[in-house]
Amino acid sequence: MLISDDTDCLLEALAVCQSRKPVLYPVTAQNLERIAAAVKGRPAVLALKSAGVESLIPLTNRLRELGIEDALLDPGSRDLQSTIRDQTLIRRAALKQGFRPLGYPSVSFPCFMTR
Repeated sequence: MLISDDTDCLLEALAVCQSRKPVLYPVTAQNLERIAAAVKGRPAVLALKSAGVESLIPLTNRLRELGIEDALLDPGSRDLQSTIRDQTLIRRAALKQGFRPLGYPSVSFPCFMTR
């Protein structure tokens, strides 16, 4: 997993290790278009980060429009209670209600909860 808030750095790292199908994090509303264009045709997974479950939906919809199917979802939860709530909400929406925009695997980062 390649983690950097600097989009240029993420894309340079992708060029170095693209044969390993890296996960790029964070992909946000601000850098989605640029990163999606860079990974088009390359093996990579985009880990979408937002400020809540609801704001992940436009990101996943846009990703699908761009033809990218490999993604992870991070609703931005940074404490244990919110993480469990958001992860449960994502899974229930995808599995029980068949809500496809939240049908991607989700991820949480306990390392960011200790700051």
